[in-house]
Amino acid sequence: MDRLFEILMTLCLDAAMLVFVLSLARSGGKSVAHARLISITMSVGFLLGAAAHCIDGVNAALLLDALGFILSYTAALFTFPPKRTEVRSDE
Repeated sequence: MDRLFEILMTLCLDAAMLVFVLSLARSGGKSVAHARLISITMSVGFLLGAAAHCIDGVNAALLLDALGFILSYTAALFTFPPKRTEVRSDE
């Protein structure tokens, strides 16, 4: 029963991270310090959860923690401003 609630909790956190990633993607690449802190903190949490599940053995919760880590890492990438490319005109 504990495993079921843990899987449901991780599914809810993954869904929240997906919404967070989509909202950051729509923000237009604005650098937001608090969003970066949230995404890095969630990333570390998911990574530690995946490490704990590796000790117990591979199960569904490990895969959900890995998915959460990927989503939070993606959210962290969206918090950095995009690179600017200069257009040179040789006139």
